[in-house]
Amino acid sequence: MNKNTNSVNKTYGYSLNGENYIGYFPTRSAALDASQSSGLVYQKTWTCEFEDPPQPETMWAADNWIEHVSIQDEYSGDHAEDWDHSTVDQKELLELAVKKVISDWLDEHDLRPKFHIAVKVQLHANERTLSIEAINNNGNVGQT
Repeated sequence: MNKNTNSVNKTYGYSLNGENYIGYFPTRSAALDASQSSGLVYQKTWTCEFEDPPQPETMWAADNWIEHVSIQDEYSGDHAEDWDHSTVDQKELLELAVKKVISDWLDEHDLRPKFHIAVKVQLHANERTLSIEAINNNGNVGQT
């Protein structure tokens, strides 16, 4: 299961707006250096560590499926109230089987996520712009 070869774990990026991250740098400092390489001085730069998202098949759960079935009209009457008598072991077996099918399907159709999640975000303020910001805010640094 999970033949994800597009991993970005332990790489770093930078952002000039706190939302859109650029990069895949080997270290946080390399990402920060790259953010300043244009020669422009930005007031703030954000850096992040990238992580892969959880794989889709890990989000399937037997209990959720059973609950979904049980709220359908055909299963909502008194006649069907006790329909699920599955054990914990049976649910675990079902989850393994279904997750394998989902994983194989994702791999066969090249549908694994190709995006990343920005985590451990840090804000870096340029000293030169901080002093200008402080003057503009009557000495209240960081209040833009």
